[in-house]
Amino acid sequence: MKDSVPNYIVFIFILHGTLMGHHSYGISGSNKNLFISIFLNSVIVTAEFIGWIMSGSLALLSDAIHNLSDVFALILSFVGQILSQRKPDKTHSFAFKKAEVVIAFVNALFLIVIWIYIIYEAIEKYFTKTIEINSQLMLWVALIGFLGNFISIILLHKEKEENLNKKAAYLHLFFDTISSIMVILTGIILYFYPNFVILDLIISIVISVMIVKSGGEILRESLHILLQWVPDGIDLEEVKKYITHFEWVESAHDLHIWNIDSNDIYLMSHIVVDKSHSLEKIMKDINTWLAKEYDIHHTSLQVVTEKCC
Repeated sequence: MKDSVPNYIVFIFILHGTLMGHHSYGISGSNKNLFISIFLNSVIVTAEFIGWIMSGSLALLSDAIHNLSDVFALILSFVGQILSQRKPDKTHSFAFKKAEVVIAFVNALFLIVIWIYIIYEAIEKYFTKTIEINSQLMLWVALIGFLGNFISIILLHKEKEENLNKKAAYLHLFFDTISSIMVILTGIILYFYPNFVILDLIISIVISVMIVKSGGEILRESLHILLQWVPDGIDLEEVKKYITHFEWVESAHDLHIWNIDSNDIYLMSHIVVDKSHSLEKIMKDINTWLAKEYDIHHTSLQVVTEKCC
């Protein structure tokens, strides 16, 4: 069974690369770096899976699975990036702004599943079988993984703060680069101390912990947006206090602040005002302050003359 795996993986990789080459003319702008990262990580996954089969290193398998999750993450990020750029229409008034958040959430869940699998595989491999590791092959394959990941994080470094989707992709690659360094060091140690195979188990578990850490942060941030909680750094009561500090604003109620995606913040509220003052000036002053202090540029302020609820 294992002997057939390399050919299968190589076939998938060649098919994947062929499809991507065929459609590359449609990629432009910052999406191009995501595309290149997908290609590089496909190479890494192929090399590391073959390397695991030939070397027997569980650390290499862990890194291969982690990189495989990156391929899925980057493809989803690429798709999410394209969807998020689509314009609103009569059916989708917000277009696909939440696509990047949903995809980031799926990516994070996938990382958690990968972590569970690696822990299981580590226990099964080391407590039921005798492991022999080809440290020299392990070392060379890990170097390929490191170079591919390092190039990818350079490509995405400047873009990682653009949205949650790209941040998720960048974190995948960053932790993969760290894990590749750990596998390289493990290969060097095992080359000189071949009986110290327990180190391979330790590194596998450490990599899995890193996977959970990177996935946990993205999971929290994406869930925060999907459940429409108040964005980090914004105090709902402070915002309400400011809105009502104008003498002509008597009160504010039904105040809601939320993210529609990782960039855009929305605010909705009822405000009770004194009819003798200019509503246009009230709206302008409130919106100017919200944009300046909290980067909120999308507001829906319903003006009423008495509290209705």
